[in-house]
This record gives sequence, C-alpha cells and structure tokens, in this order.
Amino acid sequence: MNNKKILAIYVRVSTEEQAKNGYGLLDQENQCRKYVDLYYPEHQNIIIYKDDGYSAKDLKRPQIQELIRRLDNDEVEVIVTFKLDRITRSVIDTYSLIDKCTKHDCTLIAVVDKLDISSANGRMLVGILSTIAQWEREVISERTIAGMTQMAKEGKYPCGISPFGWKKKEDLTLEIDETQAEIINYMADLYLQGYSFEDISKKVKYKYNIDKSYACIKRYLINPLNIGNYKFRNESFNDIVPAIMSDEKYNNILEAMKYRQHYSNGKKKYIFHSLVQCKCG
Repeated sequence: MNNKKILAIYVRVSTEEQAKNGYGLLDQENQCRKYVDLYYPEHQNIIIYKDDGYSAKDLKRPQIQELIRRLDNDEVEVIVTFKLDRITRSVIDTYSLIDKCTKHDCTLIAVVDKLDISSANGRMLVGILSTIAQWEREVISERTIAGMTQMAKEGKYPCGISPFGWKKKEDLTLEIDETQAEIINYMADLYLQGYSFEDISKKVKYKYNIDKSYACIKRYLINPLNIGNYKFRNESFNDIVPAIMSDEKYNNILEAMKYRQHYSNGKKKYIFHSLVQCKCG
C-alpha cells in the first residue's frame, strides 16, 4: 500500500435519482467509507469526489474530470464508488476508465456490485454491467421521448418549465401570460421602430423593472412560439402554444433582423463607421 497516492471515493447523484431512490451523496459516501475502513483501514490519504446533479451519460462532470486528471498523473491508487453506474453508464467510457486504471496500476472497486478490476473476472463483469447500464439509460431516454411526444399530440406542453410569455395550467396545457406577452410585444414594437437591443433592454428595465440581456431579447423575438409554432423532435404542433402576435408582425421582425445583419456585416467601411449610428444599428 502506497499512502503517498490517494484513495479516491467517488459519489454522484442526479436530482431525479436522489428523489427517486434515496441514495444521496451522503448515503453513498457512508457505504464507501465502511468498505474503506474494512479493507484499507490504514490508508490516510483519502479524498472524496462529489458530482451533484449530473447524469452518467458521459464523463463531462467537474469532479470525475479532476479524478481522471490525477489518475493520468499516476496519483491514484484506489477508486471506490457505491455502484459502477455512479461513475458512468457508457460502455466506451467504462472501458476507457478500466484501461487508464490498468495502465496506472489503480484498483477500481464498486461496493454494491462487488466488483474489483484487479482480476480478469472483475474486468469482465464490469464490462457486462456497463453494457446493461447503458442499455437501461437508452431505454429510459426512449420512453421519456415517447411519453413527451404523446403529450404533445394530446395538446399538452411536454417540457417542464413554461416558456416566457405563457404559463402552464393544471392540465399541462399552456395559456398566455398577459404580462409576459405584453413585454414580448413591447420589445417587438420597439425593435420594429428601429431601436437597438441595448435601448430595448433599458426601456424594458424602466417600464417593467426586469433585466433582460441582448441575447435574451433576440431569443424572445425570433421564437416561433410567438405565432403558435411549436416543434418537438422535428415534428410541428400548431395547437399547443397560443400565439401572442400576428404572423405579419413576426415575419417583419425576421426581415428586419436580416436587414440589420446584412448591413452590420458589410465589408465596406466609412469614415464615421462605428462612431455614428442610426437607431437600426
């Protein structure tokens, strides 16, 4: 045992999983510590890595990335996790991690799964379990998408958070939020009058006392939901989102944006270019 190297305990939850099965970060950590106390009682250099609110579909998580960085630097001797799917549900990522552990003489242990990659059988079982975990994740994703598509077909808004300009009713259908819709139309009117996004942001702040960034304002104005056009999984639904502006007004906004974009990206420069501007930019 090399106590100069670290023994890493890795725990992870997504919000949905934590609410569903109760295996929170503390529960996982306690189970891992019990294992460490039993099998590595004299190891002093123990570090806990926690990713809270991240899925295991890939390794794009801050703490697992830090752990892998230290593993690549040959600083990790043992990795203990509650279950293998706490680290990843991807077969490719699993084999990549096993390869790194083998290369740097690091032991990977999954407490509940009773896995240890120090043996050939352990490495084989890790591969089998990772395949099952990836299959489970993909099945859940397919079922979720199918359920959301069915909701859309029933005229219900399938996403959790209502878009700005609308509010969700108890039956999961959308209705217009009059105040928010008024703000969007106010932005649209100002834009069509030639005001810049900066000016619109200031006027909205003054009139409604809310802060909206330039990017946010642009996103609101070009949102096809404004005319009741909602798309989910490349399928259009025209009876889910009630329109808050006319097609003519919306199309005028898109044309105005094309016009301004054309002139703002022009290669020809003038003496007072960027020093003197009209309201259209």
